[in-house]
Amino acid sequence: MHSNEVMQSAITVIGLGRIGYVTAGCLAKTGQQVWGVDSNAERVASVAAEHTPFHENLLQPIIEPAVKAGKLAATYDLRLALSHSSISRVIRSSRQNSWEPMRD
Repeated sequence: MHSNEVMQSAITVIGLGRIGYVTAGCLAKTGQQVWGVDSNAERVASVAAEHTPFHENLLQPIIEPAVKAGKLAATYDLRLALSHSSISRVIRSSRQNSWEPMRD
């Protein structure tokens, strides 16, 4: 690799709750290869199905093209995702059930 070439590697987002899902989608929209990792089957399946598991106004138009372009994928396998990534980000919810709407 020449000194002026930039090597692009994937980014792993660990935790696909509301913040992690949005983070993964936005990174993929910028052209990054993104692996989302979660132990929740619904969250992982929602990426493969190209839809969001919760209502977020502008997220659906980001997720669908990112998955179709191969820029966004999800897995349960943390080791697999990390083996393809040079950057990882852990996103953790402070709420008991991150799928429920926040209440005042």
